Amino acid sequence: MHFNQPKEFHDHLLLREFIKLLIEMGHIDIAKKLYDKYIEINDSSRNVLLGSNILLYFPVDYAMDTLDKIKNDCEEENIHSLIYNCPTINSDRFVDFCISLGNSLKKDDGFSIDMLFSHLLVVDCSGREKELITFLEEKLNLGYYIIGSLNVLANIGTDLSVDFLMKYLDSSNDSLKQKAFYIIRYIKERKNIDWYNDLEFSSSCVPLVNMRGHPPNFPHRLKTLISRRLQITLELLSL
Repeated sequence: MHFNQPKEFHDHLLLREFIKLLIEMGHIDIAKKLYDKYIEINDSSRNVLLGSNILLYFPVDYAMDTLDKIKNDCEEENIHSLIYNCPTINSDRFVDFCISLGNSLKKDDGFSIDMLFSHLLVVDCSGREKELITFLEEKLNLGYYIIGSLNVLANIGTDLSVDFLMKYLDSSNDSLKQKAFYIIRYIKERKNIDWYNDLEFSSSCVPLVNMRGHPPNFPHRLKTLISRRLQITLELLSL
């Protein structure tokens, strides 16, 4: 196959297999040139966005340099496709990428921000807690519906995240209130702190602060049948 034929660069699935093979054989520079040519030929077309997940196979610096270029060249109507197709790269720069891209989205794009931040659930964000809280707080204050994005704090959260989430226990939005409750509880349990004794929830899952014991209709059997950690996981995924 002759790689200088433009038509041969429009199949991103075929290109991915070529690049994987080249990298496995140690020909990283050739793989980079091949992908650079792919971007050049397709310019800002949807093929570039569909092919962006190929970057997962490249070294981090090249992958992030290219992903940033794709983001900067991406037309507004294609941003959602970029979010859906972009690779998850375990890099501090990828956290910057998600925050930057999230800041470019509008108020009615809360679902896209949630999808974008779902990438960060498997990225080491432990050193970025403060910045992530700043982003989340700003968007929530502006009325963005990004409740799912709060999940990023579950695995990295410290007392800083707990303090941030505590204020939402009084929110008029039940979904936000529930999410804050379960993430705080998850953070506490990671530290082996049994926070659940002083904070329970009713059968409707609305948190009740400083309540000892269970409300009369609390599902005792459910609590005994499902381990606490599994229950927390299911609750996080369901919101």
